[in-house]
Amino acid sequence: MTSQFTMNRKHPTIDKSLDISQHEQRATYHLIQAQQILLLKAGEKDGEYARVRYVKMAARIAFNAILVAIDSYLKARQTAIVKRPKSIEDYRKRVAEYNQQLHGLLNAAYGELYLSGYYHGNPSKLLMARGLATAYEILICIRNSSEI
Repeated sequence: MTSQFTMNRKHPTIDKSLDISQHEQRATYHLIQAQQILLLKAGEKDGEYARVRYVKMAARIAFNAILVAIDSYLKARQTAIVKRPKSIEDYRKRVAEYNQQLHGLLNAAYGELYLSGYYHGNPSKLLMARGLATAYEILICIRNSSEI
């Protein structure tokens, strides 16, 4: 059986034969995994997560889930065959062409999950909760815009 989704250390890849709802399901699965890591492994100490290692892991998984969802959104919107974005600036530019609300949510998720959670390892429970909420808002925004 072949895998629909493969993950490497830098960036997830997408099976182009799947439709947007299957990518959304995969992204939702990874967001749930990120929540489970925070709940079961990160621990709690004085209102913050105790193990920064697991905070970083969960933040990276959640941000990769967002990229999977946005990749499928862009693939559905672009008529010509275009290469996949290589950087966050490319994602921002391409998303801004189609949906300003999604653009704002992407910027918020990048700051909360990738920069604060993954890169800096901020153990704040409030920050991670906001980041995961933003990730779910992105999925809802993509779902609503794909139904139009």
